[in-house]
Amino acid sequence: MTTSGSDIIGNGTDGHGEASAGSSSSFGRTKSDPADAETVSGSTSGNPPVSPEAGGTATGEYADTSESQTPQPTDAGNDALAEALAERDEYLDLARRTQADLENLRKRAARERAELRAKTIADVIRDLLPVVDNIDRALQSAQTGEDSGALLEGIKMVHLELHSYLDRLGLKVIETEGATFDPALHEAIASVPVDGVEAGQIHEVHQKGFQLDEIVVRPARVVVTA
Repeated sequence: MTTSGSDIIGNGTDGHGEASAGSSSSFGRTKSDPADAETVSGSTSGNPPVSPEAGGTATGEYADTSESQTPQPTDAGNDALAEALAERDEYLDLARRTQADLENLRKRAARERAELRAKTIADVIRDLLPVVDNIDRALQSAQTGEDSGALLEGIKMVHLELHSYLDRLGLKVIETEGATFDPALHEAIASVPVDGVEAGQIHEVHQKGFQLDEIVVRPARVVVTA
């Protein structure tokens, strides 16, 4: 049996009633489906955003700009930082050396004060040794029963030498005769009423006071009028 071309086109089957291989793609449709065209167009022509979690590169609003926004150090910044650190180390070293110098100065000043004090005491003792010698001789004379006149003479010599030495040092006796009581120079141990004398006058001296320039070595102990 002979099959004509019109039968194949009209039915879309071969002589055995089966669809031919090329009938659905070439001859089965004369017009494309708009829905199919949209599906194909959407799947092939567009580029949907790819999520960063999926391993792709994000575009548009999903673009990662953190790396581009991070400030990168420059050579000028590194040089300025290195210069600031060097200057800091220089100032720290200077502060340490200054502190060490001050500590050495303090120790040296303390040592010099101690040496000066020891020298001053030695000078005082050296000048007082003749007075000590005279006192020893006076006591020896008193113990041997020698003439009391010699003992008295020895005591006078001690008194004279001692006061002469104190005068050379600049020590002065605080004035009390006819003076008004001064709490900076005098120490009142009692007060007594005295007729015809106003209150606050020195009436009697119990112990002499001494003054070295402006320093009161010992105030005079006195009785004042009430």
